[in-house]
Amino acid sequence: HHMGDAAICRMSCMIKCLEKYNMTCVHISGDEFLVAGMVEDEADAMHLREVLEKEMERFNREDPWCCEIEAGVGVYAAIPQTEEEIGDFMRLADYQMYIDKDLKKSRHQ
Repeated sequence: HHMGDAAICRMSCMIKCLEKYNMTCVHISGDEFLVAGMVEDEADAMHLREVLEKEMERFNREDPWCCEIEAGVGVYAAIPQTEEEIGDFMRLADYQMYIDKDLKKSRHQ
């Protein structure tokens, strides 16, 4: 449990890099985090994903630990004034996260 808690704390430090883009970063539970905020379009949302992935690479390189921290990242850019609700956004982002996780696993094999 101690190592898992430490890994979650390390991820928390990494994800905070998105706060300077006016994103709200939240630890949901376990190893799940949510980043929410306003973006212009899907390209801006994908840029934030790239920022986070570069921060994870930098953190792993500059602050070595017993293992590298990796994360599946799901991005969903919601369009205001649709019938979707916050739960829909989270489900769609979660679905994208699993796609990302599978891609990263296949690269490691």
